[in-house]
Amino acid sequence: MVVVDFDGCQVGLTDSHGGVHLKKWRLITTDNRTARIFNALKCSHPRDFKHVPIEGSRTRRAGFYPRLMCEFVMHALYPDIIAQHAPAMPVSPISDEPQVHREHEPKEKLENDLSSLIQ
Repeated sequence: MVVVDFDGCQVGLTDSHGGVHLKKWRLITTDNRTARIFNALKCSHPRDFKHVPIEGSRTRRAGFYPRLMCEFVMHALYPDIIAQHAPAMPVSPISDEPQVHREHEPKEKLENDLSSLIQ
């Protein structure tokens, strides 16, 4: 068993206004990959950074696991499945200038080049 302490601010724990909570969490696991991933999730904010305190109406929301934390768990437990998913990315032209159509090589030239390679 491995005991790992990590901070909520590194796994997306925020209030409804986007304020970041520090909340300390502890994970006990037998999986080395999970321990390694979560061990790296310690608060990296500057010393003068002020985390939003968990109090009042913020308390209930802080009791749920943030989506980012769940993604870390899924990545740790099922790396092959997560790595296979590659979302489509939009393709856009490099510049605003219209692209010029290029003519294909004449078919005869292509056939001559291929025949010279074969000989």
